[in-house]
Amino acid sequence: MSKTKFEWRCFLLMTLCLFCMMKGFATPEKGKEYTLLYITSYGTDSYQMQDQLLHYLNDNSHRDYSYIPACEAMGCDALTDVNSWQKRMDDILKKYPNPKAIVLQGNEAVITYFSPKNEQFKHIPVYVLQCNSRLACLPASMGIASMVPSEKGEHMRDARRIMEGFNVRYLELTSYDPYANMDLLQRLYGHTEDVAVLTDNTYTGWCMQQEIKEAQYRYTKWNFHYIDGCYLTMQQALEQVKALPPHTVMLLGCWKIDRDKTNHLSNAVYAFKAAKPAVLLPVFSFSGAGVGYWAVGGKIPRNQGKEKMAIDFFCADLDKGMTGAPKTVTLPLEFVFDETQLPV
Repeated sequence: MSKTKFEWRCFLLMTLCLFCMMKGFATPEKGKEYTLLYITSYGTDSYQMQDQLLHYLNDNSHRDYSYIPACEAMGCDALTDVNSWQKRMDDILKKYPNPKAIVLQGNEAVITYFSPKNEQFKHIPVYVLQCNSRLACLPASMGIASMVPSEKGEHMRDARRIMEGFNVRYLELTSYDPYANMDLLQRLYGHTEDVAVLTDNTYTGWCMQQEIKEAQYRYTKWNFHYIDGCYLTMQQALEQVKALPPHTVMLLGCWKIDRDKTNHLSNAVYAFKAAKPAVLLPVFSFSGAGVGYWAVGGKIPRNQGKEKMAIDFFCADLDKGMTGAPKTVTLPLEFVFDETQLPV
C-alpha cells in the first residue's frame, strides 16, 4: 500500500471517529420530543424537583424541541426489601430504553442505577440528588452489584467511585461527620461511659450506622448501644431506650421505618422524646433529624437552598444541550444548636 493511500485511509478513519463523537454529544434537534426520566428511590409523593421540573419542561417558548417527563418511583422503603431493588430499577430502564437524560433521587436509586452491567446507559446525562458521599457496601447475596465490596475489609465506599465511567452532569452529595459529633459529646459529657445510636430500617439509616461503627474505635472508653430498626419494631426500640444505662448520651441518625416496615416519620421523634428517661443525658443529632424539637444539636448537613441550586443548574444545562462543565455540590456541614434544649 502506498504512503498516500495509507494517509488517506487514516484521515477517513479519524473523520469517522470525530463524527461519531460529535453525534454522541449532539444538541437537541428542532421539533423533536425527548424523554426525560425521573427516578426516585421513594414513593410517588417524593419527587424533590417535580413541580419546578414540570413547570420548566412545559414551557417551550424558548425551545424548538420538547422534553417529555416520565416520573417513576422505586418504592424502596425498608432495607429488608433490598433484594428486589435491582429488579425494580431494571424494569424501569426497560420501559424507557432511550431517555435523553435521567434524574436520580436517593441512595437506593443511585446504587442500583450505576450497575457495571448498564453499559448502554453510560453515555446518558445523569443528574443525582440526595446521595450520601459515602455509601455502605452490601453483601453479594443482596443483588446490588455496584455495592459489593471490591476489597477485603471494605465497609464504606466513596459514592463517586461507583459512578466512574458514567456521564454524571450534576451530583449532590450529603456527608456526615461522626468524629466531630463524638468529639463534641466528649467535650461536653466526658464522664459518660455509654453512647446509644438510633437508626432505622432504611438503607440511609444503615449508612449512618456504618459511619458511626467505623469511627467508634477511636472512642475506646465508651460502650456503644445500637438501637437498630432493621431488627426492632417501634415499641421494642422505645423499650430499649427506656432500658439504657443512666447518663447515656444518644446520637440520633434517623427513624422512619421499623422492622415491620411501619412508617413512623410523623411521630417517631416525639414518641422517643416521651420515652427518654430523666437519667439520660441530652440527645445529639449527626444527621439533622430531631433538631428543633428534641436534639440539643450537632454538626449536621446544611440543606437550605439545595433545591434551587439543583434546578437552576439542571434547566441551564438542558438549554445548553448539556455541553458545559458538570458540577458536584457537597452540602456544607455546620454546628447547629437548639437553645431551648441546651442544659442550664
